[in-house]
Amino acid sequence: MTVERTQRVVGFTEAGQPGAIDTEGGRTAGVASAARESAVTPFPASHAAPMDGPTSPQSFGVLQPIAEGARTLSRGASGPEVFELQALLERAGYGLARFGADGSFGGETARALMKFQVAAHLPATGVLDASTLSALVLAGVPRAPDYQRLFADGVLQATLAVGYDEAGWHRVELEKILDGLSARGFEPLDITVLSEARRQRLGIDESAPGTYFSRDFVFNGQKITAVLQLVKPDQPDARDRFAKGISGHELVLYGGHGRYGSGPDFDDIHSPKGNFVIGRPFEEGHVTLGANDLERTAFSDRYQLLFFDGCNTFRYFDDVRARARGKSTGTLDVIGSTTELYWDDTADNLFAVLDGVLAAKDFDSLSADLDAINRVDPGDRRRYFVGNGFDDNP
Repeated sequence: MTVERTQRVVGFTEAGQPGAIDTEGGRTAGVASAARESAVTPFPASHAAPMDGPTSPQSFGVLQPIAEGARTLSRGASGPEVFELQALLERAGYGLARFGADGSFGGETARALMKFQVAAHLPATGVLDASTLSALVLAGVPRAPDYQRLFADGVLQATLAVGYDEAGWHRVELEKILDGLSARGFEPLDITVLSEARRQRLGIDESAPGTYFSRDFVFNGQKITAVLQLVKPDQPDARDRFAKGISGHELVLYGGHGRYGSGPDFDDIHSPKGNFVIGRPFEEGHVTLGANDLERTAFSDRYQLLFFDGCNTFRYFDDVRARARGKSTGTLDVIGSTTELYWDDTADNLFAVLDGVLAAKDFDSLSADLDAINRVDPGDRRRYFVGNGFDDNP
C-alpha cells in the first residue's frame, strides 16, 4: 500500500465513512460496519499466481503434487489449492455463480468440476486428479466478449453509471471520469442538434436528453462509433436512465455500492427510490422488499456485456441468469467482483473495461488489467473480478 493510498483509503462502507472496507459478503441484515470489517476473511496473499499452461513443472504452482499424482483434491478441502482449482474452472468456462472463488471446495465447486469432467470425457468423480488437472489447464483458452456481435452495426451503445456514496466519493470519481473521457477522445454529444436519422442510427432516445459522449474507433478495419450515456447520481432520474441502459445498450458499466447484493443504488442508502434491484432485498428502508427490477426489464435480443464494479458483485450472477427474461449466456455476459473494493479505484476500473472493449481485449487481459489496479500488495495474487457467460462465445 502506497503512502498516498494509506492516507486516503476509502471503502464501499454502507455507513458512508471513508477508511473502512464494506464486506458486503453476505445477505444478512443489520450488521455494523466495524463488525463486518473485523469479520472479513481475506483471500490468502500467498496463493499461487494464475497458471499459463502446462509448459513446465512450475506451471502447476501449488497444484504440482496433484499434477505428479502424489495426491488429489476433493470436497471439504480449503486453501490456496482450492483457489487455483476454482480459478481454472472459471477460466475454462465453468463459472461459480453463487460463491465464486472462495477457497472452499464445496458442492458448487464439485458440481462444476463434474460438469467439466463429463465434457472432457473423464470419469465424473468431482475429484481433482492428475488427468483432470492437465485437461483443465489445457482448457483454459482465452475467452472474450463477442466483439463481432457487439460491433456488428457499426455502433457501440454504452451506459456508464456511477452510484451514490454517503461520504461524497462519487463526486471525486465523476471528476476523474469526465477528465478520462476527454483524454480518451470522447467528445460531448448534443443530441438536440442531431437529425432524426442520426439519432436512430446511434440509438438515442430524444425524449431523454441526458449527458452523452461519442468517439470513433476501429475494429477489424471497420470504423465504429461509440455512444456513451453518463448516468450520475445527482440526476433525479438516474435509476430510470440506468434501467433504460441495461435494457438495451450493448455495454453497461456501473461503479458504486453493491448494497449487499441487492443492486446498484443512485441515492442515499436510506431511500429506496434510487435502487435498481437485482438481488433479493432483505432490508427494509433502502430497498423495497419484494421488488426486483430485473424481472420488470424488457431486455433487447442483442448481445450485451455488463460490468459491475462494487463489493462482491459476483453475487449478481445467479440473479441475472434467473431473472433477466429472454437473455442467456449466448446473449448476455457479466463481469463482477470477488471481494471488497475501494472507492478511489472506481474510475480506473470502469476505464479498464471501457478501454479493453474498445481494444477488443480477451477476458484474461481485462481481468489482468483490473487486478493490477486493485492490488495494494505485490504479493496479492487474488482475482478481483470473474466473468460469467463467456465460455460459449466464438
